[in-house]
Amino acid sequence: KKRKAWTATAIMEVLDQMTDNPLLHLAVHLGFVCSLRAGEIVGIDANSVDPRDQSLWITQIVARVSDKSLKELPEERIVQIFPKQNPRSSSCMILKAPKTDDSFRKQYLTAPLLKEIQQRLEEIRENKVALGRDYHDYGLLIYQPDGRPIDPNNLCKAFRR
Repeated sequence: KKRKAWTATAIMEVLDQMTDNPLLHLAVHLGFVCSLRAGEIVGIDANSVDPRDQSLWITQIVARVSDKSLKELPEERIVQIFPKQNPRSSSCMILKAPKTDDSFRKQYLTAPLLKEIQQRLEEIRENKVALGRDYHDYGLLIYQPDGRPIDPNNLCKAFRR
């Protein structure tokens, strides 16, 4: 499949159309500005954001893996295995280290993106208070309302919609 080349104008038009879903807006904004894949976006550690130099670090990825593949994955690459939502599922969500050392990188943020991230960080603080014990704190910037990770495939589907 031939990929579409994105211009700055086209990106802004897409972002302008996402006003009804602030979390998707932030995810797409991060993806375009930082050239991130879906797994990297939903794997961003909220504590890796540095407002002083307008940057964040990409150090982990969220992925859905089969139970069989999980057994074969080197333990040193696994950061977190998230609890299954359906115990009968044959796969699970994990937080893992990137495949190569070059994938660990510092990304610089535009002023509008940093502002959007800071608003998200405030929302996270509010969610923790509002949900109390029902909040699952995995330290992620982009997550489901109760703190659980978002499947990168679902993020891609939401963007296509």
